[in-house]
Amino acid sequence: LGYNVRYRHENPDIMYFTDAWSGIHKSTDGGLNWIQSNGEGEGNIDFRVGPSLDNIPVFALRIDPNDEDIVWVGLQDNGGLYKSYDGGQSWKSKSEGLDPYDVIPQKKIQNADEDDEDIPELHLTVRMIEVEPDNSNVVYVMVDVDTQVDGFQFNRTRGFVFKSTDGGEQFELVGDFANLTRWLFFTNSNDNEELLVTTGLFDRE
Repeated sequence: LGYNVRYRHENPDIMYFTDAWSGIHKSTDGGLNWIQSNGEGEGNIDFRVGPSLDNIPVFALRIDPNDEDIVWVGLQDNGGLYKSYDGGQSWKSKSEGLDPYDVIPQKKIQNADEDDEDIPELHLTVRMIEVEPDNSNVVYVMVDVDTQVDGFQFNRTRGFVFKSTDGGEQFELVGDFANLTRWLFFTNSNDNEELLVTTGLFDRE
């Protein structure tokens, strides 16, 4: 179940493929052969979900356009973010500030006709990661959270944009939307402050 296919511009034979539920796959020969690239030992992506706790739910992947040895991945199910400085050989968690309970108040979680005081478990999914051109310290992360509120056919989601100015050590909320946030673009080559964010997806409300 592939979501992102990315390649290095300096060497297109080096490709990455994200697969929920088996993490990241990497090819160095233009896609003829693939190996898992989830790291090993202390440098691995250590988040797991699923009935047998072996799923690695990687959804989004971004190669830093300023330094293609730096690779970012975003996970589903509160797996957060991971960053690699060596092309996917090893990974470090970079999820400080990405907390669904901080961005969705309780009143937005529960159905209006429910008096249940128990707050349901929220799951944050990283939909996209974008790095500012010429400045790897500025990183944007687009996420959505299932609010557990019934919609017409699916549960309603809310979308959020987080921003880091220190290479992912800390993220802060900079955008809150009624639908999930999917893509972010820098629309002005002379001004990286001008952004376009797209929202919504066919299977979410």
